[in-house]
Formats: sequence, structure tokens, C-alpha cells
Amino acid sequence: MQLKLINMMIYKIRPTAIKYFSLISFLLVMFSCKDSVSNKKNTDTVRTGTISIATDPVFEPMAERAIEAYEHDCKNQAHLSLLSLPETQAIELLQKDSVRLILMSRKLTNEENEPFKKRKLELAYTLFAYDAVALIVHPSMPDTIKFEELMDVLNGKINTWNKLNRKLPNKDIQVVFDNASSSTVRYMQNLVKKPFGKNAGALEENKKVVEYVATHPEAIGIVGLSWVSDGRDPKLGSFMNKVNVMGIMPADTSVIPEKKYYKPLQYHLYMQHYALMRPIYSVNAEGRQGLGTGFVHYLNGRPGQLLIQSSGLLPGTLAVWKRQIHITEQ
Repeated sequence: MQLKLINMMIYKIRPTAIKYFSLISFLLVMFSCKDSVSNKKNTDTVRTGTISIATDPVFEPMAERAIEAYEHDCKNQAHLSLLSLPETQAIELLQKDSVRLILMSRKLTNEENEPFKKRKLELAYTLFAYDAVALIVHPSMPDTIKFEELMDVLNGKINTWNKLNRKLPNKDIQVVFDNASSSTVRYMQNLVKKPFGKNAGALEENKKVVEYVATHPEAIGIVGLSWVSDGRDPKLGSFMNKVNVMGIMPADTSVIPEKKYYKPLQYHLYMQHYALMRPIYSVNAEGRQGLGTGFVHYLNGRPGQLLIQSSGLLPGTLAVWKRQIHITEQ
């Protein structure tokens, strides 16, 4: 309608001015088209629209619950499609602008951040929760281990159960991770500072690790906390009743009140008594107030923090009381 009105006006003015109005008309059409393309590219707001976000699979149960809650809070005007990918793949999608928000356990390296520097885009990091790497075992095996023993199990120095405890059978210890390229493998590798032993292997996902340990007494599974907490994926079904979560005695006992084994309970994370805890960041590449930004604000606000707490993770901003426990002691 705007273009039509401009053309009608041209016929009413002097011929000498027509070329100037024609130029103005052309420029207005070009700017209009540019705005149209821009609007098609960024049609979402903080509470409306459709976007895709990526998450490390270890945080998938929490992310699914948070998205469902946020979509409901937005009266179903917002739709977030969740991609569960190893962090390296998620970062690649972020670099290609295929997704503009990822949830992961670290910040990007200088090399990974280079594509954003070239686009003069500054990433926004928000630490909104803390995760723990949980160790799970079959109920027939001990559910405690010292941090130093765990490191020796991972590097292969301790490779049978009777080396942990003479009363245990002389059977090989199988260390089972979720995925060979997962953030959990990277995290544990950084702690060990040595190659993993031949007894370490990986399945495709956290869910399969839980299922494997439930049916293989010789295995130690290494998974994310949200997969074994009260906020766990219901698809795990009865398998969670067939595994125990291990307690770990920290290597440095000078900073803890008692020399004992600590399980990944929220209070132990809050007091930093559990040895295997790490932050969870949102990495936002929107560069504007879009739906991803709205979702991050929700996660960091009271409703989102309460949801994170109910998922078994430690909220980034809310205090956790000792009586609020989401893993049953065995």
C-alpha cells in the first residue's frame, strides 16, 4: 500500500521532480525489503516465537523440564526445540548461527570464540546452576570410594574390585561413560591427567549407562546428576531402583568438617564437600533481546531456580537448606 500511494503522488507533481521521487521510491522499496528480510530472520521476542537451542546431553532432563515450564509460562506463544548434542557439536552449531543458545559446563576457548570475534559479537554467559558427576554401582558392590582410588581406577592402576577391597571378587572393574566425546569424559580426563585405562569405555547416552550398571555388577557408571536425581527422566523406569549412587571422600580433607564420604546431594554441593561438581552456563549468541534471552532470564529467576532445584541440581542463585535432599541415602 505504501508503494502504491507514492506512485499516485508522482503523477501530481512536475515532470522535473519525477526523477527525484522515483529515486526516493526506489530507496524506500529497498529499505522495506531489507526490513522484511530482517523481520523474517528475527521474528521471535523474549516471550514469543520459535527457536532451537542445544544442550549437553548430561543436562537434557533439566532442560526439557525448563522448556516445558517456560512455554507454559509464555501461554504457549513460545516454542523452543531442544537439540541434545555433545558440546563440540553444539559449539559448531552456535558458530554457524544454526542455534543461538547452548547449555554447557564451560565457557568457550579463545579458538572457539574466534568466529564470534570476527562477527564482532560478544557472547553472553550466565552461570545458572551447578551439576555433579555422579558415580553409580550395582547394589551388590560398595557405594563408597576415595578420590585417589577413583583416579587410579580411571587410569587403570586399580583394575579389579579386590584391589579396592580384599573382600570383593577378583573381577575386572568396567568404567562406563555416556559418550566418548561428552563433556563428562573431558571433565574426568582433566582430573586424571593421564590416559584412561583399558577398563574404560563409553555407550551412546546417560540412560544406557544407568541401564548397563543395573544389569552388570562389575561396572561403575559415570553420569550427570540429573540422570540419577529425583528429577530424573521417567523413561529410566525401574532401573534407578537397581543402582546406588556412590559417596566420595575428597582428597583434601582439610577444608571439610568431617573425613567421610559425601554423595552428590544438593547440600553437599552447596557446601562444596562433593569432589566432582561443575558449573552450568548458558552461552547466548543472540546479540539482542530474543527468545533465547527470555529463556535465560527465566532460568535465572525464581521460578527457573526452583525448577532446577527440583531437578536435583544446585541452583545458581537460590540457597539450599540441608533438609532439601533429592537423592535417597542407601
